Amino acid sequence: MNRVISVSLVGLVLTGCGGGGAVGPPDETGTLSSLEVTPGSATIAEGGTVQLAVVPLDETGNVLSGLQAASFSSSDPLVASVDVEGLVSGLREGTATIAISLSADGVTEGSTASITVTRSPEPGANLVTTVGVTFSPSSITIAESDSVTWSFEGAVHNVTFSGATPAGGNIPDQPNGAVVARTFTAAGTYPYQCTIHAGMTGDVIVTSAATPVYSALQVSPATPSLGVAESVTLAATPLDQHGTAMTGLAAPTWQSTDPGIATVAQTGVVEGVSAGAVAIVATLTASGVTNTDTASVTVLESQSGSVTVATLDRIFNPSTVVIEPGSTITWQFSESIHNVTFTGQAPSDGNIPDQSPGNSVSRTFTNEGTYDYTCTYHSGMDGSVVVQTGAPPPPPPGAIVSVADQAFNPDRIEIATGETVTWQFVDDMYNVTFDGDEPPGGDIPDSGPGTSASRTFPVAGDYDYVSTLHDGMRGRVRVR
Repeated sequence: MNRVISVSLVGLVLTGCGGGGAVGPPDETGTLSSLEVTPGSATIAEGGTVQLAVVPLDETGNVLSGLQAASFSSSDPLVASVDVEGLVSGLREGTATIAISLSADGVTEGSTASITVTRSPEPGANLVTTVGVTFSPSSITIAESDSVTWSFEGAVHNVTFSGATPAGGNIPDQPNGAVVARTFTAAGTYPYQCTIHAGMTGDVIVTSAATPVYSALQVSPATPSLGVAESVTLAATPLDQHGTAMTGLAAPTWQSTDPGIATVAQTGVVEGVSAGAVAIVATLTASGVTNTDTASVTVLESQSGSVTVATLDRIFNPSTVVIEPGSTITWQFSESIHNVTFTGQAPSDGNIPDQSPGNSVSRTFTNEGTYDYTCTYHSGMDGSVVVQTGAPPPPPPGAIVSVADQAFNPDRIEIATGETVTWQFVDDMYNVTFDGDEPPGGDIPDSGPGTSASRTFPVAGDYDYVSTLHDGMRGRVRVR
């Protein structure tokens, strides 16, 4: 549910198309007496704008022209900023006051204007926009106690109810960029119109709160990676107005925007064809409502025996990698400057010097042995590569937990629904035993050094686990 925060703009002046706050030739006899601000109040979304116009008046109410431009200032520039021409920009939800001042012939007059900055509607929100002189969608169905947000675009519009009204009542004339919400606490049909434009009508149908209403579609995983000739299965979950998964609806349809990079079956299985990026779009229609969502899929060149090590949170993840001779390790650098400095034996290309965030550098390991390394910038940021014949194959794309020295590293990870976690067991016998909820496949039984096991998490939640073979070994997978 969107939160609406009012921004008080007292004495705000809108400029006409000729510019912000300047006026034409002065009246020869009038004296500056007051400022007329248009609009006197406005509601805009984060990222929206509204142009203020300032009209100077003399003591009899006549318009004065030719004066210098008015000056503008915001009481909270982090909420709403204003430029020298009186264009107000909504930056974040909150309340701000725009002060306007204008001086002429030794007389200074001021005013203020009241503005409301609201949070930008989130995907899947009950959103109605004004397209031309129509409401889109013209009819929207929600549950009791839910809200509808109108985003006003183009011309000035209003929302005037012709029968029952929600809390807050009608929405008065709103300029381009305004966003206003109303909450509906009682079931029923709420017809409305824009009284400025004939035939511009709509209605809100409010059902009992117990009735789920198909409102959005969510694809997971949202950003999977796979290799050429590899596959990943996507899931499209229909959500009701509360964000709860719905069952019993028809299956979605799937489409690839570039089958030359990846194809998708109507079961949601994506096959990598060639290296590149592609969007996989799911569409589902239910009860006359159609929603779509998209997964951004990256197809990588297949590279036998390759493993990726990330540098998130100033740790190498995984900290220990077990590979076959001739395999390649790629370090992906992020967050800050890192390096890979080997403390003993090193691969043929040696250390990796300082790297900026976003860089990736690889090394190939041809000889068996243990290659310990560190980042010299960050104390405790250590890792090792164990090269041995008979090492397990690289894990599937996803998060990796290294299990060594009777600890899970990292012991807390966060992934998206549908992603995979791989536990790599390095130096002893371990298991992974879930305390409560568990993913498909359940617990990982006792596993010896050099082995690995993966689990995919299709449902959001916190998955706490332990290794029952060693006291104090605990971990958590948070699925969002």
